Amino acid sequence: MDFLATLRVALSSLERHKMRSCLTMLGVVIGIAAVVASVSFGEGANNVVQAQIANMGTNLLYVFAGSISRRGVHQGWGSISTLTVEDAQTIARDCSAVKLVSAGVGGKVQVVYGNQNWFTDLNGVDVTFPIIRNWPMASGAFFSEEDVHRAANVVAVGQTVVDVLFGEEEPLGQTIRIKNIPFRVIGVLAPKGQAAFGFDQDDRVEIPYTTAQKKIVGNTYLQFIAMSAVDRDAVILAQDLASVASISLLVGGIGIMNIMLVSVTERTREIGIRMATGATEADIRLQFIVEAVALSLVGGILGIIVGVFLSGSVARLFGWPRFISFTALTAAVVFSTGVGIFFGYYPAGKAAKLDPIEALRYE
Repeated sequence: MDFLATLRVALSSLERHKMRSCLTMLGVVIGIAAVVASVSFGEGANNVVQAQIANMGTNLLYVFAGSISRRGVHQGWGSISTLTVEDAQTIARDCSAVKLVSAGVGGKVQVVYGNQNWFTDLNGVDVTFPIIRNWPMASGAFFSEEDVHRAANVVAVGQTVVDVLFGEEEPLGQTIRIKNIPFRVIGVLAPKGQAAFGFDQDDRVEIPYTTAQKKIVGNTYLQFIAMSAVDRDAVILAQDLASVASISLLVGGIGIMNIMLVSVTERTREIGIRMATGATEADIRLQFIVEAVALSLVGGILGIIVGVFLSGSVARLFGWPRFISFTALTAAVVFSTGVGIFFGYYPAGKAAKLDPIEALRYE
C-alpha cells in the first residue's frame, strides 16, 4: 500500500471517531498554546525591558556614596561625601568589567533665561556621560574634555528645559543663568520622555563636573559615579518561560500515546482483516504513526492560533506592542510533529506485531 492510500485510511479512521480525536488533540492544543503564548509574551516583555534599558543607557551602573543617620533618621544614599575623582579613575583603570566611567555631581537648581525660570535637575558629568546613557544630541554638541579641564561655563540642556525657557526660540548660543552664573548653551539633548520609573528624563541640564564642583556645589567630592558595563548579559537575566509550558506538551503527547494504545485494542479485528488482505507490518505501523502525527499536527496548528490570541490579549492588557515569535511558531510545528512520531511509534509497533489469525478471532 502506498503512502497516499495509508494516509487516506488513517484520516478516515480519525474522522470516524471525531470526539475521541478532538479530546486526544486537546492536550497538544493546550501544550502548544502554552509554549507559543509564553515564549511570545516573554520575548515581547524582554523587548520592552531591553528598549527601556537601552533608553536609560548601555548596561548602566551607578555608584553612590554611603549614607548617614542623624538622630536615628536615615538620610539616604549619597548623604555622605566620600567619593572622589580618584575613585572614578581607579574604577576605570582597575575594573575590567567596566567600559566607560563618568564622575558625577548632581542637584536641583533654578535656571533662568530672560523672564523665564525653571527648577530642574543639574548633572555635572564627564564627556563620557552621553555615551554611557546612550544619549545622542538633538542639536549642537556635548562639552569637550577641554571644557572639563578648564571648568567652562557651558551647558547642554534637555528638551523639557528648552520648551519651558525658550519656546520656539533657538536655544543654541543663548546664555542661561544657573545660581546667577551665566552658562552658554552649546547643545540640546535628544528627547527621551518618561523613564520606566515615571520621572521626566528630559528635565535636566548637563555641565562639566569640574564646573559643578568649583562654581555650583563648592567642594571636590562626587555624588555618584556612572559606569557602562562591558557585557549586557552581566546586567540582564533572561528567563526561559517555554521550559515550564513544555510540560503541558509532554502531557499531551502521553495522552496521544494512551489513546492510540486503546485504539489498537479496539481495532484489533480491523488490523487482522487488513493484514489478511495483504497489508504488511510496515503498512500497519505507518497508518498508526500517520494518525498520531495528524492528531499532533492539527493540535499544534490549533494551539498556535490559541497561543497567538493569548499572547496578543496579554500584550494589550499590559499596553505592550504585540510580538509574535516566529521561531516559537516554527518550533511548535516541528515539536508537535515530533510528539506525534515519538508517542505514536510504540502503539504503531504494537499494532504491527499483532498475529493476523489471533486478531481475526478478537471480539
